[in-house]
Amino acid sequence: MLPSKTVQQKTGLTARQLDYLRRLRLLPVAKFAPTTEGGHPTFLYPDTVLDRIRRIKTLQAHGLSLAHIAREHARQSPHLLRAGRPPDPKVTP
Repeated sequence: MLPSKTVQQKTGLTARQLDYLRRLRLLPVAKFAPTTEGGHPTFLYPDTVLDRIRRIKTLQAHGLSLAHIAREHARQSPHLLRAGRPPDPKVTP
């Protein structure tokens, strides 16, 4: 499990961006930890979160919006966030 600070450092995302991705349900379920070493509450993410965020960034680089990625993911298209070739944005509405 990775604390949110570690995820932020490794991905360059802010706490607010992680929260937004979590609200869009694009990230794996995070466990809330009321206290950590520093005494502050945090979220603990599974190790797979780093690959998921890299995939989301790749899809965005290919022109897909977060809203589009979230819609496709909600339509039971979890393959969208797996490694591989990104979909053609012209083909996927």
